[in-house]
Amino acid sequence: MKHIYFGEPIVFSTAHQKDKILEADFQNALQIKFVVPKGLDTDQFGTFTGEIERADDLKAVLKSKALLGTPTNGISLYLSSEGSFGPDPVNPFLFCNQENLLILDLKNNIEIFASKQSYDTSFNFASLKNKFELDAFLKKNPADQQPLVLKDSKNSKDRSLIFKGISDDKEAAKIFDHLISTRSSVWIESDLRAHMNKKRQKVIKDCGQKLLEKILSLCPKCSLPGFSITKGFGHLKCVICDLESNYPSHDIWSCADQNCKYEKHELRSDGIQEIEPKYCMYCNP
Repeated sequence: MKHIYFGEPIVFSTAHQKDKILEADFQNALQIKFVVPKGLDTDQFGTFTGEIERADDLKAVLKSKALLGTPTNGISLYLSSEGSFGPDPVNPFLFCNQENLLILDLKNNIEIFASKQSYDTSFNFASLKNKFELDAFLKKNPADQQPLVLKDSKNSKDRSLIFKGISDDKEAAKIFDHLISTRSSVWIESDLRAHMNKKRQKVIKDCGQKLLEKILSLCPKCSLPGFSITKGFGHLKCVICDLESNYPSHDIWSCADQNCKYEKHELRSDGIQEIEPKYCMYCNP
């Protein structure tokens, strides 16, 4: 039986070329093509550079961002993406990049959400007081390998003093000279926007694969897409100290249709039965 999304277009609300990261996989799996509306202001929901604060409610942001692309005649599927960098939600001592994708199916009134974390990030930053410190930073973090952001201060809100997408060391030096002329230090950091961060692009692609897996997973009861692991229960133990962690030992599978409410409980599908000591709050505090 043909999947209900086969050949259907999806409106993708992105301003940073995330469609180029994901579309080939969606086409290969379901002959899906993305429709990307022009001129979308996705920065209104928050920026990595901090001039616009990000909202705390991730799902609400994803939903609002997806609906930026509406109304579009004859299309009922809408996709949005949101990424973040910070402490691991389970183990706050580990720094990670988390990518999130949400499909809104307006016809069937369901939402399909996927999330992917990675500890392999290219997020570097420093407060620079002089040209020697800039040169040292650029030697370790060349702008042509990972574009940079320069701004007048770490928490700057002034867009005129925030320079993004710097991909040349000479350009970085020129902007640094401009900014340092009127202040005691300049803030520099990796550009975390999707089209500027290759490591983040890989995580987005992996997250897209997880979303596709959920889309292809049909509910055994109602046959709608999105039958997937929604939460966990129990506790995995550390392989060294045998103490319980915050990582769940079992999965709960749920239907995406809130009216169906079908669930099943199973051991973790990834086969993990214990955690390594580096993820343990006691062995690696």
